[in-house]
Amino acid sequence: MDQKSQRNNNSEIISNYIKQRDEYLQNAETFYGKHKYRKSSEMLWGAITQTIKAIAAISGIRIIKHNEFFDYIKAVSSEIENEYYYSEFLKINDLHRNFYDEFIPPDSYDTVYREALKYLEKLNELLEERIIEKTKSLDK
Repeated sequence: MDQKSQRNNNSEIISNYIKQRDEYLQNAETFYGKHKYRKSSEMLWGAITQTIKAIAAISGIRIIKHNEFFDYIKAVSSEIENEYYYSEFLKINDLHRNFYDEFIPPDSYDTVYREALKYLEKLNELLEERIIEKTKSLDK
């Protein structure tokens, strides 16, 4: 595969992750509105992980296993010297666990949900920065 084909393929992969993120986020909001927090938490977790996969894909990294999210986010936090991404990810993992064990009390879910949305917003900012950086490097 030539470089142009690889770039197009990678762009398609990233685009698919973003599309899936948007679908998961919409579903998370729908379930949240219906007070189905267990399902909402899993959809929000999915939106976050799809965003992380998109960020990784920009660098040609493919995340397949659950533990690879932790390794990747830890590396990103170290690279950009911002521990927030990793420390918050450790907390956000509770969304994933909540789907299986439903341990987040319903009266606390609003707080967890809002914090997860803030984290997703920060990830989206990082994604946009990485896309801009990659585009600039390709234009050279």
